[in-house]
Amino acid sequence: MKRHLGPHLCPRTKLSQITLQYLWGIKKQILFFFNRLKSEHLPQFSWSSYANILAPFDTQTFKDPDKWTEFLTLKYKSKRPPHMFYVTQGILSPHWIEVLAGQTVNATLKTWISQTASRRLVDWLQTRKAGSNGINIVIADYIEEYNFVPTVLSLNGSGRPFFRMCIYFILLTLYVLV
Repeated sequence: MKRHLGPHLCPRTKLSQITLQYLWGIKKQILFFFNRLKSEHLPQFSWSSYANILAPFDTQTFKDPDKWTEFLTLKYKSKRPPHMFYVTQGILSPHWIEVLAGQTVNATLKTWISQTASRRLVDWLQTRKAGSNGINIVIADYIEEYNFVPTVLSLNGSGRPFFRMCIYFILLTLYVLV
C-alpha cells in the first residue's frame, strides 16, 4: 500500500484537524482506514475504521423509504461524536419480495429501489448543512441521477467558510442487475 500510494497518503492525525485546506496544504489526497478496533498497531498512514467511522444502519428501516428518511433525520439531529467521521447512507435495501418481483417483470434494483432512494436522498440533503455537526460522508448508488453530485457539492458552502469546511463523500455507482 505505502509503496504504491505513499506520496498521497495522509499521515494519521486528529480527525478534527482534517479539512480540505489541511490536505491541500500537505499535498495529500488519501485517508486510509483499516478494519481494526484500535489504531495503535496500524501503520502511521492509517486509522481504525471502528474507532473513527460511525455508519448507522438498520436493515428493517432501510427497506421502507419513509422510515429510512426518518432514520436519517433522527441520526442527523442526534449529532455525531466530534472525533469521528459520520456516514449518511443513502442506500435502501431490497426486500426479498422486491428482488423476486424484479426478476418476474424483468426490472432492475436500480428502477425498483435505487431511484427512489436517490430522489429522496437529494431532497433530504437539500435541507441539511455540512460540518462537524452535519453531513460529513454520503454514500449512494446511481449518483448521476437526480442532481446528486451538485447537491452534495453545494454542501461545501454550507455551515462554515468554504476553505475551512471539510466534507467527504464517497460516490458509489453500483449497477446491479438482478
